[in-house]
Amino acid sequence: MKRKRRFSRKRKAVSGIISATILFTMLFTTGTTYFLFVSLLDQQRQIAAVKRAEGDQLQRLEKFDVGGRLVANNVGFFLNNTGGVPMTIVSVFLSNSTFFKFMNSSNQEVTPRLPITINPAGSLNSFDTGVAEKSGSLYTIKVLSERGNVAAGFWPFLTVTLETIVRAAILAQGAGFLALDFNSYRAYNTTGNCNPSTAGCQLTPWPSGVAGYTLKSPQSTNRYIVFSANVTNVDPQKRDLTIDSDSVLVQFLKPTTGGGTARGWTWGIGIVSATGLTQAYSAISISYLQTVTLYFIVIPSTNTQTYPASGDFNAVFIYLHGNVASTTYGQNIPFVTTKYT
Repeated sequence: MKRKRRFSRKRKAVSGIISATILFTMLFTTGTTYFLFVSLLDQQRQIAAVKRAEGDQLQRLEKFDVGGRLVANNVGFFLNNTGGVPMTIVSVFLSNSTFFKFMNSSNQEVTPRLPITINPAGSLNSFDTGVAEKSGSLYTIKVLSERGNVAAGFWPFLTVTLETIVRAAILAQGAGFLALDFNSYRAYNTTGNCNPSTAGCQLTPWPSGVAGYTLKSPQSTNRYIVFSANVTNVDPQKRDLTIDSDSVLVQFLKPTTGGGTARGWTWGIGIVSATGLTQAYSAISISYLQTVTLYFIVIPSTNTQTYPASGDFNAVFIYLHGNVASTTYGQNIPFVTTKYT
């Protein structure tokens, strides 16, 4: 009989290979996840930095003035948005030597209710805190914007101080009840070949414009140009003032050496929307201490070659006409100069 022989063959070990594969997979997955996480964090940091820079820029562009006033025998205030961006009032602080009140959207006794958004060159004519004035008290009013800016006003101390400011403004600028902000002289172009004298023409750059003291000549750019300036009603009798369509901005070119005929260009007053679109004219009413931006958009010619040329150095005047209460009003404001390059 033949014996059956058994052969034993040892199997090769595979557990080490499997373990190494699992370890490699874990390390690869962990490393990839880590780098993706770091990349995502860096991307979020960059986005946050851009948003922070944009927020800081908007905060710097936001400017507003606050002044105290009485509203139905209650302490209140008015606010003028003098900056280049819309601003939103979120909180109001009112205090005197013995009293403090904080107001936000939860306060129902205030008029109008918070928050309140005001466009550039816009105004809040009155805000009623609901706090009755006490004779002899000096109130401090602080207004906080959504971007964290704060402006303060006083009642009644502010009105005493303004009497001096009003008289100084009238003496400095001649007879007239509108005080001009010389730093607010701005210039705009129009988009495309749009005529700013017609409704619906977009101004650019909006809303900031550019300083109007030195400008590229329309003859060289072949683009229409319009102007704006801020004025404040400082009538000592505290009357409302209305500006009509006869108001203009005029530029005069000085005569050549040795004499000659002076040249002039006239821009008519107009209306511009909060988004920078020209509109059909309507009378502009300005309350006492209210600041508004006047736009002069009715251009002197649709032929840019008849505008001031490169090298022209012009004196700028603003002629205003309208009504104060029931009487007529007129004012000539010697303004600034514009040099064309």
